[in-house]
This record gives sequence, C-alpha cells and structure tokens, in this order.
Amino acid sequence: MQVEPGVFIELNASILQERRLGENAIIGAGAVVTRDVSAGETVVGVPARPVEQSKV
Repeated sequence: MQVEPGVFIELNASILQERRLGENAIIGAGAVVTRDVSAGETVVGVPARPVEQSKV
C-alpha cells in the first residue's frame, strides 16, 4: 500500500490489496477501499465511493 502525505484514515476502514492513497485523501469510517484513491478525494461506504464535492 502506498500512502502519500496528509492521508486521513478513519476508524475501522479497510484497504484491500495493494492500493495507492493520494495526498490529502480521506477514507471514511468503516469504508472498504477496493481501488486507488486520488489526491484530495474523500471516499465512504462499502465498497468505498467518492463523495461529491459541493461547489460554493
């Protein structure tokens, strides 16, 4: 697993196989990561999916 700087992994999250977690990514509590996570992306759920960012 490759974890770049600033990654935040919340409680009970699981990262399966060899995955890359991009800089400043957030892995939500209980998420199951089955794919690479891009820099700055927030993922939640089973399997983990990106959270849509609101545009303000």
